[in-house]
Amino acid sequence: MSRLFEVSTRLHYGMVFMAELAASHGTPEPVSLQKLCRESGFMSEAYLEEVAAAFRAVGLIQGVRGRHGGYRLAKDPQDISVENIVTALEGPVTLVSCQNGSPDACPMERRCASKDLWQHVRSGLSATLRGMTLRDVVSAK
Repeated sequence: MSRLFEVSTRLHYGMVFMAELAASHGTPEPVSLQKLCRESGFMSEAYLEEVAAAFRAVGLIQGVRGRHGGYRLAKDPQDISVENIVTALEGPVTLVSCQNGSPDACPMERRCASKDLWQHVRSGLSATLRGMTLRDVVSAK
């Protein structure tokens, strides 16, 4: 039986949200969470508001208040990497506990045979995420 490396619901919804903002980038109307949740049929507005707060905190999106309020990207989709999105919601990419920077993360760290392997995988994944932009994600649809 195989087990997947899983993407969290938070990250999945965050990518959907950011792709919607990218698709409407340059239009005068901001994206309404209520409308997005209604159209998706699976996202909760309260949960998506938490995701939006994380993106606002790092300057990836801007909120627009008022009757016709919502959200829009703070930057061009070409200037937002997938790594920016992942890091805003999940923190830096780590595959095993010894990669999180804690000195006591793993008692076997000094003699671990797989440490270099996981570091190599992490570097490749980070490079891929850094090399893909939000515009790339939207263009691939």
